[in-house]
Amino acid sequence: MRLLILLAGLGLLLNARAEPPADATDLPRIEVQGKGGRPAFPYLALQAGRDQFESRRQRLAPDAQLQFELRERGSGQARPNRAVILSSARAELPMALDQAGRFELPQLPRDESSDAELWFDRDPAVRGWFVPRVRSPGLSEQQTRLGDEQLACEVHSAIVKYFLSWWQRAVVATALGGLDGCVVAAPPGAKAAWLVDGERREQVQLVGKNRRSFAMPASRDWPSGTRVEWVVEFAPPAAAAASR
Repeated sequence: MRLLILLAGLGLLLNARAEPPADATDLPRIEVQGKGGRPAFPYLALQAGRDQFESRRQRLAPDAQLQFELRERGSGQARPNRAVILSSARAELPMALDQAGRFELPQLPRDESSDAELWFDRDPAVRGWFVPRVRSPGLSEQQTRLGDEQLACEVHSAIVKYFLSWWQRAVVATALGGLDGCVVAAPPGAKAAWLVDGERREQVQLVGKNRRSFAMPASRDWPSGTRVEWVVEFAPPAAAAASR
């Protein structure tokens, strides 16, 4: 299992350095089976991501909130109508999902967290990955902050590192320069993006197969408070329905 996870992670990172992922289908191809063969994800992996969020939050996004979203393997699409259940030795707790299918990770006592799992669904055919979403208040759906995106990338890296031993991390660091290369993914329908920092405003080039992302700019060029403004060609179906 560890070898398969390492190979999956290496493939993801090689692709990321050749070209930023075009869309959500380029998520990590790590699969984890829970007890009894159920599709599940270890609680401690997401806890590692949350620990990274808390350690870097004050510097990058002091007012941000961390949520997780289930993405389905293959299509890379969000699964807002699927159940996410936290199962520990003591109880099973359904996650409170918002309209987009996102949830906040509850804090479990130490004696419950070691063997706790998050079920993707009661359907054993479902495979997926939990994607972190870091969001500061006061932004529209067509806006984000570079600090939020950087922190989300670090949370994601911490989750991947959970599955790797120290020597596997060393191999990745030597071969690829580490696990922390970041891209900023565009929302559905985006056709352009602008970076805005005070009076400074510059358009960035979207890259990838479907021109759906751009490489994270260096912090010395654009501070964490820089706003990313997306030019969206059409409203996603969910947003259009909500506005009626």
